[in-house]
Amino acid sequence: MEDFRRADWIDVTLGALTFGTPRRVIREVQKTWPDAGFHPLLVRLELRHLGKHPLNPLPALRW
Repeated sequence: MEDFRRADWIDVTLGALTFGTPRRVIREVQKTWPDAGFHPLLVRLELRHLGKHPLNPLPALRW
């Protein structure tokens, strides 16, 4: 999996997935660039999308 997708998954999962990245680095990045409402927006968009397409998740949430 390329680095960009790994970083995206680290962000989307709020650091639950790390792909070997030290947690202190993840916390430092999260502190430097807060999500500014990204995660609540992502949840709303996914719930809306799942209502219309229950078997087809948004691309950001595909593994």
